[in-house]
Amino acid sequence: MPENDMSNPRRMVAQCYSSDAEAYEKTWAPVLRPHARQLLDCLPLHLAGRVLDAGAGVGSLLPDIRKRAPSAVVVAADCALGMLARAPASVPRTVTDLLCLGFAPATFDVVVMAFVLFHVHDPSQAMREARRVLRPAGTVGAITWDGEPRFPAQRVWMEELDSQGAVAIDPSFVNYEPVGSPTKMRGLLEAAGFDAVRAWTAPFDHEYGMEEFITIRTTRGIHRRRFESLDEDRRRSFLHRVRERLGTMQRSDFVDRSTLIFTTATRR
Repeated sequence: MPENDMSNPRRMVAQCYSSDAEAYEKTWAPVLRPHARQLLDCLPLHLAGRVLDAGAGVGSLLPDIRKRAPSAVVVAADCALGMLARAPASVPRTVTDLLCLGFAPATFDVVVMAFVLFHVHDPSQAMREARRVLRPAGTVGAITWDGEPRFPAQRVWMEELDSQGAVAIDPSFVNYEPVGSPTKMRGLLEAAGFDAVRAWTAPFDHEYGMEEFITIRTTRGIHRRRFESLDEDRRRSFLHRVRERLGTMQRSDFVDRSTLIFTTATRR
């Protein structure tokens, strides 16, 4: 398959995240990291001998994992080479597909899957793979979203992209439907053979500054692709209209009130 073939969903995600890696590390990883730390606090990392960060991205969570699991061998895995290249070189790193992890069965005591399952076209298989590489009584922990952001500033952004004729979002890039509630996540884990499943929610509640919001939307993810699908004149017109509309909004309109879905479970 050609390296630039974007017809394969996994390849598309890998290439998009690789090209966004620098912007992701600077702007988005610091926003997500405090929430991912909450997941780590619920995992038995202090007892772990081997930990897999599956979907490690740029490795922003690795120092937190190593702090909580000081005696463990920690491995970072991701499908995006450009992301992993920015992870700490002191941590073993591997480019792999979460649907077919390149590890022997019963290798790890803990598997962390933070903000990744909604990019996997078969999250059920991803959970079965997590169970396969876990040792008996090993623990998996995951965070997902309840869906696309729905706050007022986001609606303005989408409306203006649509009005300028930006390309539509590729539906294969992200899918929240199978993982977007505690009930769905609990079902995935139980069907994959996990016990002691615990699922709960927490608010995201991130308040963007206007320029932070625009920077994140124009430098990474599917919104960057939509923005860059516009020609130069339409980009200027789009940014003018967005700033004009966002400039009249209240601080509360920039708060992303998405819900985070946390899940932990133990291998039978």
